[in-house]
Amino acid sequence: MITSTPLVQGVLTRAIGVSQDCTDLLAGFNACVGVAPLPTGTVQSGTVRNCGAYYQVHKDENCWDISQLKGINLDAFFELNPGLSPNCLNLGIGNYVCTEWL
Repeated sequence: MITSTPLVQGVLTRAIGVSQDCTDLLAGFNACVGVAPLPTGTVQSGTVRNCGAYYQVHKDENCWDISQLKGINLDAFFELNPGLSPNCLNLGIGNYVCTEWL
């Protein structure tokens, strides 16, 4: 099932000619509607490839801080950034982490 929001409708209509109500989008077919642009800096090692949004780590931030700031639970944050150690000690200041699935 496709969630139809004004943004999704507009992107699908312009990108691939799907109707506003998405009724002519066929199940089983793929439609690329965009990806998050890669940040200009270093992406944290092990971050998922299908990331929808990146966040740059600042001094004195930890995994908990970032997950709370971006409104995701800590488990989801680690799923998006599986290269991070469970204690978050390898979180690099200035690196970009993923904070949302594509």
